[in-house]
Amino acid sequence: MATRQRGVAGVRHSDGGAAGAWLAQVGHESGGFIYTRELWGPTPAQVRYEGRADLGNTQPGDGKRFMGRGLIQITGRANYRECGTALGIDLEANPVQLQGDALAARSAGWFWQKRNLNALADAGEFVLLTRRINGGTNGLPDAAHPEARRRPSRHARPHPRHGGPLRALRGDTMIHLSNVLREIAPGQLAFWCPGCKTSHTIQHGEGSGPRWGWNGNAERPTFTPSVLVRSGHHVQGYDGGGCWCDFNAELKANGEEPSGFNCEVCHTFVTDGQIQFLGDCTHALAGQTVPMVDFPEGSGC
Repeated sequence: MATRQRGVAGVRHSDGGAAGAWLAQVGHESGGFIYTRELWGPTPAQVRYEGRADLGNTQPGDGKRFMGRGLIQITGRANYRECGTALGIDLEANPVQLQGDALAARSAGWFWQKRNLNALADAGEFVLLTRRINGGTNGLPDAAHPEARRRPSRHARPHPRHGGPLRALRGDTMIHLSNVLREIAPGQLAFWCPGCKTSHTIQHGEGSGPRWGWNGNAERPTFTPSVLVRSGHHVQGYDGGGCWCDFNAELKANGEEPSGFNCEVCHTFVTDGQIQFLGDCTHALAGQTVPMVDFPEGSGC
């Protein structure tokens, strides 16, 4: 029988509230537990990292050197120094270490504990919790309808991460239930979406936050109700602060390749191992029903 040896320091794992909130928030920040570094343009927002005293970027080149890394995007020389001191690692001397799987997770746990987010999760203060992480409420789950969302990062411009799959998380917490279904944590199931070309996650069983029913079949799963995912300017409450459309247009104008991230809506029913894409999907599989697909080799979730 598979076992889980440890969790992430700083996040309480004794109940589903804090752990579930951590998974939801960090999942948004890391593009589904896959990316551990910003994709560097630089974008206008990234250019403004340089010389920012509030980030401790006091030396030439600090903006890029201390770009967002880790599952929750630790950014700036001062934050790298503080995080490294807490973890017993000299991140200031070697900031790239934060892209590694284990430190990417540990840094997110440090961030969570430093901002006392366990207490906010316990109190159900999810709006305040989200604001403490990304400065706004983009990506906040809609209590009126169970849905998962993906979005750009907390900055004025979206900053997709670029890094390897999280082998440390997979080894510690993830169970491959089948080729098409993974348990990334207790009560957290992930499946691969061929329309969005990324994983979608649902919560099942008892606990806080939105919950889905699951038929218990890992080979031919059924989830109820539907699974709705929004990203970029499609996220409810989008404040116009920059989206993937803007970011990709900027890359194109600079003669660069698109980021691979898009502003999308993906709305599905997963029934008996089939994915029915509803008509409000914005990708090419809208209106189609297809079999669930295997996770790509090397995917972190």
